[in-house]
Amino acid sequence: MSTKIVTVIGLGFVGLPTACVLANTKKKKKSIFSVHGIDKDINTIKNKIFNANKYSEDIKLNKLIKLLPQNKSFSLTKNYKSIIKSDTIIISVGFDFNKKNKITQLKNLKNLFSTIGGLMKKKSLLIIETTLPPGTCDKIIVPILKKELNKRKMKIEDIYLSFSFERIMPGKGYLDSIINNFRCYSGINSASKKKCKNFLQKFINYKKYEMIELESLIDCESAKILENSYRAVNIAFIDEWTKYSNHTGVNLNSIL
Repeated sequence: MSTKIVTVIGLGFVGLPTACVLANTKKKKKSIFSVHGIDKDINTIKNKIFNANKYSEDIKLNKLIKLLPQNKSFSLTKNYKSIIKSDTIIISVGFDFNKKNKITQLKNLKNLFSTIGGLMKKKSLLIIETTLPPGTCDKIIVPILKKELNKRKMKIEDIYLSFSFERIMPGKGYLDSIINNFRCYSGINSASKKKCKNFLQKFINYKKYEMIELESLIDCESAKILENSYRAVNIAFIDEWTKYSNHTGVNLNSIL
């Protein structure tokens, strides 16, 4: 079994733990993946890994993070050239679109996928984990990839493109939220869906936590927005009740 090369772009609260899990995924005591972590602020990431005594509240994740500097299956860089040999590229870059920064963020997104399209090899898998406005893949990312691949005499069918939003929850169950969690995924075509599913099954406990295939990329993008909206509504709802209980003296904890 040959070791597959995985590049994780964006090493924030999603990307770094994901890269850590992949670098520690083994079969018959042998590493399955050789993981390259890319981040524009690589020095800050290195400080988190090499100098921090406590990365999170999760003891299990902290142990793995602490051992990363000695892990031969993991490396850090800010050079995108590692994409050239990668079998799988995972995008965990945050694009927080709002009225003030939407033009800048859109430019950053376009530049990122233009770079990736100019480097990724045939038959490589591109998985987007980032929360995106529904339609971003179809209307922006796919056309950019097609343009860059065409420059290299390649077609979009020569690669696998998929979307599977992260389900990571920082806290005491940080590591488990990556491995033991339900997951949605989709792709630009059936081959991409299958490729994404096979990759995710390498490190997700899919026998216990169902993996759900959605029909299209925009369906999967929308699922993440719906999840965020559901959470936001519930937080706002209980916040209003908290204000009411503080004002009236009602024992909200007892009522709940």
